[in-house]
Amino acid sequence: MIGSFRERVTPVPRFPGVAFFAFLRNLTCDGFYTSKIGIADLQYRQHLPPPVPRLPHFAGILVSNFTPASHSDIGLVELLSGGRGMPTITPERFAKIVEGVLADRLKPPPRLYHYTSQEGLLGILSSKTLWATRIQYLNDSTEFSYTLALLKKAFDLHVVGQLWAKVITHSPLRALDHLRSHPIHVACFSEKQDDLSQWRGYCPGGGGFSVGFDSDQLGKAADSRHAFIAPCVYDPDLQSHLVKQLVDGFIKEGFTERDKDFDAKKVSWDFTMDCIFLACVLKHPSFKDEQEWRIVSQSIPPTDPQLGFRKSRTALIPHLRFELTEPQVPLNVHLVVGPNPEMELALESATSLFAATNCTGPAVSTSVVPYRQL
Repeated sequence: MIGSFRERVTPVPRFPGVAFFAFLRNLTCDGFYTSKIGIADLQYRQHLPPPVPRLPHFAGILVSNFTPASHSDIGLVELLSGGRGMPTITPERFAKIVEGVLADRLKPPPRLYHYTSQEGLLGILSSKTLWATRIQYLNDSTEFSYTLALLKKAFDLHVVGQLWAKVITHSPLRALDHLRSHPIHVACFSEKQDDLSQWRGYCPGGGGFSVGFDSDQLGKAADSRHAFIAPCVYDPDLQSHLVKQLVDGFIKEGFTERDKDFDAKKVSWDFTMDCIFLACVLKHPSFKDEQEWRIVSQSIPPTDPQLGFRKSRTALIPHLRFELTEPQVPLNVHLVVGPNPEMELALESATSLFAATNCTGPAVSTSVVPYRQL
């Protein structure tokens, strides 16, 4: 016999009907006699909680790999990397991350321009170095967190009605939250050599310069630091496609049964690494007019001798000194003098500096933007 007692209802004095029907219901037990076949046909499961789905073997390993042992970045990196150290990425691996979306856009234009002040220009040309800023200190306040939000949205599309996916995706997202302050440094450039918004944004007070570096020379410099050059992506559709491509691959791996010898920790590490470096090039659409390219460093440990700090209005800003050429190799640049009320004098002194620092490249030119600060 299958039986199920009804839940008792407390009579309400003001409603005698409730009390009457509650009395009758409490005298009965719903049930009927049936056979074993009938029980099977009813799919009767007794009064037990719903079973918890068993995670695929590999998915369970992924979850354990993404559970932070501590709340520190270093502890989490060590846990995820399995002793591999700080995250690294090669230009080839980055090309694979964006394959099919940016494949035809990974080669930079012949020159990439960096907007700077007079002080910045003197430092760049005299030392042949550039300061790559730690990504959390750039002027876009959503750096990294913007991509993290896209990742969460992409994961959400997988977890609707899937308990397995919810378990798998919670831990890596938590891990990425902890890694949003990871020590990656970027040097920023633009395809535009004479852009009003960048004169105003990066050369306050006027008297700024746009330094056009030879892309081949930049590429060699990036290789020497195991860094890579990549364009920023502003288009929301492209961003969503890149993130979805990355998440789909990870979820597919998470639901695939593997042999016990399969290196699930490496898959965890690779996914985290790919997310971190993809976050370095996805930018909010409001910055699209800058047409930015970046040199993206590997993760830099705090003991790196090339690390330094510079002051700002609100905080000390960590930066990485990025050597552009060997000391004996001339720097190939195109120097553009920004809007200036004394343009003739500014052009003359910039041309002298160009010669004094043994630079090669096109002749120094001037901005055609009719901008002044009164």
